[in-house]
Parts: sequence; C-alpha cells; structure tokens
Amino acid sequence: MRVVALVGWTAVACAAAWIAFSRLTVQNPRGLWTVSPDPPARQVWTFAQRQFGDRDILLVGLKVPENRGLTLESAAVALQRWIQDQPEVAQVLGFEQLRALRRQLGPFRRRLFSGLLEVKASFIARLRHESRELLPPGSDIHLAGQPAIDVALDQLLSDDLGHTVLIALAAVGLTLLLLIGRRSVAAVATVAAGLIVLLGGLALVRVPVSSATAVALPLTVVVGVSYAAHVALAIERTGGSRAGVQEIRAPLAWSYLTTLVALGSFTLSPIRALRLFAVASCVGLTVAFFSALTLTPFLWSGQSGDWPRRARRLLTRCGVRIFRLAVRNRKTTIGIWVGVMIVIMVGVLRVRVEPNSYLSFFPRDHAIAHAYRTIDAAFGGSIPLHVLARVDSGVAYRQDRVRARLGAFFRGVNGEARIGPALLPPPVRTLGDDGGLEASIARWFRGRDERYTRAMLAVPIMSTAEARQVIHDLEALALVHSDEEVSLTVTGLLPASLPMQQLLVSLMIKSLGLLSVVVVVALVLASRSLRGGLVLATPNVV
Repeated sequence: MRVVALVGWTAVACAAAWIAFSRLTVQNPRGLWTVSPDPPARQVWTFAQRQFGDRDILLVGLKVPENRGLTLESAAVALQRWIQDQPEVAQVLGFEQLRALRRQLGPFRRRLFSGLLEVKASFIARLRHESRELLPPGSDIHLAGQPAIDVALDQLLSDDLGHTVLIALAAVGLTLLLLIGRRSVAAVATVAAGLIVLLGGLALVRVPVSSATAVALPLTVVVGVSYAAHVALAIERTGGSRAGVQEIRAPLAWSYLTTLVALGSFTLSPIRALRLFAVASCVGLTVAFFSALTLTPFLWSGQSGDWPRRARRLLTRCGVRIFRLAVRNRKTTIGIWVGVMIVIMVGVLRVRVEPNSYLSFFPRDHAIAHAYRTIDAAFGGSIPLHVLARVDSGVAYRQDRVRARLGAFFRGVNGEARIGPALLPPPVRTLGDDGGLEASIARWFRGRDERYTRAMLAVPIMSTAEARQVIHDLEALALVHSDEEVSLTVTGLLPASLPMQQLLVSLMIKSLGLLSVVVVVALVLASRSLRGGLVLATPNVV
C-alpha cells in the first residue's frame, strides 16, 4: 500500500509539474474584475470607450534637470514622436498638438496622453529603455494610468510567485520541525505535492495566476500544512498509520467541510475574480485534504524525537497554567474578555473597504506608486475622468453651445470638488487651416456618434469615501448643467469600479453569515448537544 501510494503521488506530481512548467501563465487580465451583469456606471464607461476608441489612457510625466529647462519641450516632442510610431498606440496628445492651443490647454502643457488599444508589457519596457536616449541626462520619466498599472501588477505577481510560496513553506516547515520533529518533512512534502497539483490544474484549464487565483497558493500551503501536521501527530499518538488516520479523519473532515463552505460561497459572486478565487481555493483545499490523508501516512513512520516532545509538553503546561488562572480568577477573566469585545466592536465600526484602485497591491516605494504621487503633486491629478456631452443634433465637437456648457460645468467644479487639470474640446477656429492638427485633436473629442463629445479632467488618488463624494458632486453638477439640448454625464474607470466595492461588502457579509450557520450546525452535530455546539461556536464568533 505504501509503495502504491508513493508511486501514484509521484506520477501525479510529475505530470502536474510538467503541465505547470509548460503551460502556466502569470498575468492579470482586466476582465477578471468585471461584474455580471454590468452595473449602469460600468455600462456608461464601456459606451464611452466605444465612442472614442481609447480603452486606456497612459500618462507620461517628464522631469528634466533645472539647468536644462529649455530642452523640456524638444525632449517631449521627440518622445511623443517615438510613441506615435509604436504599433500598440492608437492616438497621442502631446506638445506638437497642443502648441497651437496653449491658451485653452495650459494645464496640460507638460503632460503626454497616449490612448492604448492593447497594452503590452513590451511597449512599457521599450518606452522606459529607449526614453533614456531621447531625454536629456538626469531626466525622470513617470508612467501612470491603467496600462502602467496592469503591466506593473503582472510583473509584481511574477516576482512574488517565485519566492513567497517557497518562503511560506520554509517558515511553516521550520515551525513544525520544532514541534513535531522529523515528521514535519512529511507535512511539507505533502503540501508541496498538493501545491504542484494545484498549479498543474490551473495550467490545464488555462487559468492564469492572477490577483484572484494567487491567494489560493498560500491558502493551500497554510491549510495543507495544518492538515498534514494533524495527521502526523495522530499517527505518533496511536503508534500506527491506519489507527492515526482513523482517529483524525472525522475532525479533519469537519474542518475541511466548513472551510469549503466559507470559500465556496464566493462562487455566487457576480465578480469573476471572486468566482475564480473561490474555485481555485476550494480545489487547493481539497487537494490539501486528500493529500494529507493519503500521502502523509506513507512518507515517514519514525518517531519525532525528544526535543519536539519536550516543546509540545512545554506548550501544554503553559496552556494548562493559563486555564487554571482563568478559572481561579473568573471576574478578572470576564473583565478581560469584555474589554476585548469592546475593542473588537470599536474596530468593526471603523472597518472600511480600501482602496479603490490596483495601487493597493504595490508597496509604497514601488515605481508605479511613486509615479502617481509625483504626477499628483505636479499636476493635481493622475486619475482621468470623462464628461460625456450629448447634443440633440449636429456635430457636438464643433458646437460653441457645448463648449459653453462644459465651461460652465468646470467653473462650478472648481468651487465644488477637488480635481486637477481639465481638458475641453477646443474651438475649431483656433486650429486655423491645419487640417492634420484638427484631425488629430478631433480623434480625442469626436465620438463615433457625432452627437457626442467629451471633456477630460484629472483627480488625485483618494480614499473610497472621498472618491464617492467627489463623483457624487460631479454627477450632481452635471445634472444641473444638463437639459434637453445638451446633457452631461460623468464617467471613467473610477466611477465604473466604485459599485464593485458595495458588491464586495455585501458578499462578505453573506459569506460570513452562511459560514456562521454552517459552523454552528457542524459543532452541534459534533458535540451532539445544542448547548455544547453554541459554547464551542463562541470562540469562532469572537
């Protein structure tokens, strides 16, 4: 039996490793974080993207040494021309187009906009590398916007995958070595085999390691090590593999099933990323459970040694002493736990869902986070918002009434909300006879349906509460300046993603509620007593 189990697991692990090595990808496609069906705010944003053809906006911030200030415009033009020649770029708005529009577009004179239809890591890499040759020595380039975040997040996940799982295995393995001795080798080997099977399964069904599925990897490690360690200790207590597995199988199954319910509840989410997280985590949990029962017993059968037994006895004595103190001083114990519950309730009341962008994935000193802070400090905003303007007839881009309405809107914005620079459709007459310049500018402001045009503004990074308030103020102001002739609508990636925050909160509440019920039922059945089950559930509630 031992030989069959080891041979079977070796074959499965080798096959999974080969599949993972040859087919597994690490990427974070934007489609993961979409809601089905789309909320109205995201539908408006999708419509705006179709109208103007720029799925994402890349912000390129330039800084040249002070003694080379006169070279800024020439350097920016050279960089802009390089960007225009790249196959990934749909349209560019930079110094050359803005030279004739400085009075109208002054706040943007030191920033380049690039609308990218399809963002590729190779483009960002080329831009960073080749900009060194185009810019004066000592210059800095800061890339922000969703394309830069997407590429940086992919790289962050790739870098983390190579060492965080190994660090987790090593750290947990060292702890187990101190507590269960040589049997920790069996536990870590079991989890490593289960992790390889999980990665092979992701590769087999073409699901990448992303911000959604990456969480399943450390979850599999932590839970799997716990399961395997319990099996190893049970075998040592009973003196045999069969008896140990029989002893631990039932409590391990209860633990597995309740955790499975908690994670499985996220499969009901309308957010695809959470569904992938739930499926990957449940698969990892299942692999960990079955590998602990079918592999750990056959990997090592020796004793754990004297030191681990002494360490466990020491921990047991500490626990018994704490219990005795609690029993002898019941009033103090009750007072301590009342204080703990008050602290917990204060903490719960202060919980907030933060933040509202991918920047939460990055350390504060990461290049992408630094770029956003730098652009915010220099220009007052780094997150683009769009104000769609729809007219009852004609070409919106060319109409003075539209520019007047948008101008009134932005004059109101300056007194109501915290925003950075704004970019309005320019009067056509300011372009003179330069048809090429007009065509270039028109691509930014003329929708496929010519009754639509837009203005753009930038807001700084802010908390979700502040973002909700700013978006609410802007939407209210847009409504004030709308009528049957010209209607204004505020949209963008930020307002389109805010509804997801509420979905996440409501889903977590439902998941916790379902889990609480399942855990109480499981504990009542396990203890065969309603009172006993409620008592056992109390620590879980706390």
